[in-house]
Amino acid sequence: MTKVLVVIDNSGSMFCLSKSDILESICRSIYLHEDIEADYYRWDTSITRIDYQNEELIKDVKGTANLGALVDFIEQQVVGNIILLTDGYIDGDKTDLNRILKENKEIKVRLVGVGADWNSVVSSQLFPPSFIAENKTWYIFNMLELDAALDSFLEV
Repeated sequence: MTKVLVVIDNSGSMFCLSKSDILESICRSIYLHEDIEADYYRWDTSITRIDYQNEELIKDVKGTANLGALVDFIEQQVVGNIILLTDGYIDGDKTDLNRILKENKEIKVRLVGVGADWNSVVSSQLFPPSFIAENKTWYIFNMLELDAALDSFLEV
């Protein structure tokens, strides 16, 4: 079993266009994946752990998904696989996240774009500009590529 931390964008933009239904479908797929054991977190101005089976994924929407909160969360992980479920409308400076991802090879982050309006331009700016070329690895997936994102954690 591979442990994955599922970080779910809980910002205002995630409350529209049936994104909560899409998130439910994605999280159900993660939950049912036979090789993945997941912990779920809600991300807005902070990141808090949730009980996937007993709590709503999107709840008490709070403004924007704060990049500083994500950076703090990732810095607390020593080793780990993190999957971000977001529409890409994220607030904050991307410099610290770029630095962490370059420096800490034990943390693997994958982003899955949620919704028809997901902002792939902003999402791609979350990763260091040459990251994909250097490591020949995908970091950004659309919601139809969820299995590929999860399987990338399983590869040696």
